[in-house]
Amino acid sequence: VNVIENLGDVYTEISSSPSKKYFLVVGISIVGLIFIFGLYCGRMTKRAMYIKRK
Repeated sequence: VNVIENLGDVYTEISSSPSKKYFLVVGISIVGLIFIFGLYCGRMTKRAMYIKRK
């Protein structure tokens, strides 16, 4: 069992892994979901401020 001590070890393990594309897709999906969630919350805040001003 390999012990991972720092981010360099994580990078080497993922680089040598046969399923590195899976990790890439999962990482990009998580970043995309955070981005979409942020856009949605920003629109909700704008809408609430607009309704409050009326």
